[in-house]
Amino acid sequence: MHLPTDVDNQIAELVSAVELGYWQSDASQHIASKKLLDLCLAHQHTALGYAYLLYGRTFLMVGKLEQAKILIEKGTRFCKKKKDNKHLVLGLLWLGLVFNKQHRYVQAFNCWCGCLAIALEISSLEVAVEAYLNLGILYQEAGFCEEAQAILMSCFSMSELIANKKLLAKSGIFLSDLFVESKDYDSALAIISRAELDIILYSDVTWIVQLCRNKAICYWRSGNCEAAIENYESGLVIARKFEMAWAYILVALAYADFLLENNEDLKAHEVLNGAVSYFALFSDDELRREWLWMRYVCSKKLACARDALQYLKQYLQLTRSLDAIRKLDGFSISLRRKISGRYLMLRREFRKFERIIDVPNVRMTIRQIVDFKERCERMLDVGRLIEIIVSPESRKIIEQRALMVISDYCSSKDVWLDLGNAHYYIIPEDNGKSLYDFSERLCKAIESQPWSRLNIKHVSVRRRLLLINQEILGQVNQIHQRGWHDAR
Repeated sequence: MHLPTDVDNQIAELVSAVELGYWQSDASQHIASKKLLDLCLAHQHTALGYAYLLYGRTFLMVGKLEQAKILIEKGTRFCKKKKDNKHLVLGLLWLGLVFNKQHRYVQAFNCWCGCLAIALEISSLEVAVEAYLNLGILYQEAGFCEEAQAILMSCFSMSELIANKKLLAKSGIFLSDLFVESKDYDSALAIISRAELDIILYSDVTWIVQLCRNKAICYWRSGNCEAAIENYESGLVIARKFEMAWAYILVALAYADFLLENNEDLKAHEVLNGAVSYFALFSDDELRREWLWMRYVCSKKLACARDALQYLKQYLQLTRSLDAIRKLDGFSISLRRKISGRYLMLRREFRKFERIIDVPNVRMTIRQIVDFKERCERMLDVGRLIEIIVSPESRKIIEQRALMVISDYCSSKDVWLDLGNAHYYIIPEDNGKSLYDFSERLCKAIESQPWSRLNIKHVSVRRRLLLINQEILGQVNQIHQRGWHDAR
């Protein structure tokens, strides 16, 4: 039976209101999604599965995991029944988040793997990247940091290549989180510099608060305390303004850590007190445990022995409780083996997406910058690189043609760097082979491009073989710190 048009229009309007509320972190999305669900139930509309998913997501956002799980599971079952794969992938994506927060990692892993497979089947690139991002975080939580970095870097690079601003913002936040946790603050700042504008313009407000937190930590650890304080305070103001409990607690804990290490104990006490009311809005035992520990340290430094003892007892009690949960539902040996064994398969699955994409031009990704920097550091004062300079350098088409040739000539294990203005560095993997012959063939290939068809009279290419010294490493570090790339 065909439903009346006005019902379809009402549903479309409510879906738009829910999505607008989500990106603005507005509580109105909860009311709009409940209205949407009631309307779909009343008319048994085909969007019922999606309505359950959207309503369940509002509970997920405020930490009410059991209610979120019930609703999202209902939605995924309905989508499976109706073969609505477009919304089924969203259900699996969000259900995985619920399971992950409940420390049910096997179920989370299975949800995201299933999501990735269906997203590939229907070529839903955005959902696939999100699922892959979440898998990267799962690998990080399981202790597979190298695999996690490779996954997150792939997502960030793909987001750059397809110029998807929302994906670039999200993957930038996840990747900067990983670098901050691993204390690689230079790489974190490079990622933040590249993704900051996209995070501000295209992400939800929660990510902007996380951006403030990550920038603050990087500035602090780099010795710029003034900039750190500015970012911490900005994060708290934004989180308070939009009533984002989880985000406020996250920034407050990082800020208190900074203040305690800088002996501003009274200010730390004030910041930690300010987070108390937010735990009533968002219950998270991991964050509460961290908060209790900081309250203990702060009270101890302020010579409040009784309060310190009380917080320490609560901290130890909660730690024992969380340890018991982890033993039951955490990363068991069998699960670690499972996700370790599935890593190569997941990489192959994601590469299928990379082959789907028709990339319009050659771009230098942040991963290439990081790889090039690491290669230079290993070969400092002993290895050589090839310098290529193409003239005239002022035409974008010349730069792109030169980059296409360089990209074709370089194997997956060679690394190259675009310094701008048609100036390039290349380090082949086997530094013992004839760099002169390699560079000569490369120069001839660039010069022999059909430039006349592009209304370009003549292109010349100069090359040099250079020892990798501190000056070159300094250039590479500058590019790395700026997070620069050629998609300008």
